[in-house]
Amino acid sequence: LGHLGDKEQRQYTIMGQTVARATKLESLSLPLKTHIVIDQGAWEKLKPGERDPLRLQTEEVLPGLTGKTAIYSL
Repeated sequence: LGHLGDKEQRQYTIMGQTVARATKLESLSLPLKTHIVIDQGAWEKLKPGERDPLRLQTEEVLPGLTGKTAIYSL
């Protein structure tokens, strides 16, 4: 979290690996024609019954990770 600009007009922004990953996932929602997109890490934290409605859509390279990760949608 940081601020940019001068004393009269400041703007705040958040940068980092988590934000870059969330931005990439959000950008996949339109081409996948879905509203909810999660990556492999989030999928693994779900209980088995909670995973049932999710569908594996694709594998993508996400910022901050090496190699492809599975992308799921609801």
